[in-house]
Amino acid sequence: MIQVHKKDIALQMLFDAKSLYDDRKYYSALNLAASASEVLCKLCIIEGYESPHVELKKMMESFHQSNQDIFMKPKDSMNVFNLSKNSIKHLDGVNDQYVFFDPKEEALLFINQATKAASILDYR
Repeated sequence: MIQVHKKDIALQMLFDAKSLYDDRKYYSALNLAASASEVLCKLCIIEGYESPHVELKKMMESFHQSNQDIFMKPKDSMNVFNLSKNSIKHLDGVNDQYVFFDPKEEALLFINQATKAASILDYR
């Protein structure tokens, strides 16, 4: 058995996600990038930095406060943001067999979020 820091795993997943993205394997890139982003954003918080995930939540809160008739509640906005990553890793029955999003765009969103978190942490 070996001990590996989750930071190292997340960085490997991010590297692989970028490679898969370049190979046009967007669903796999999305899954790895989203996992890497979760860990790296949490590490930002642990190490005393504001994570890109928290920044996104604050931005959505600000939008909602500016015009509640146009912008969704932040929790609902975050559910939309996370829809792609959750929809490819869960199957909730017979009516949940297809996904409806642009995998290239969604993968890039999570790659960028994970890359930003890695940069904040100076894990290049």
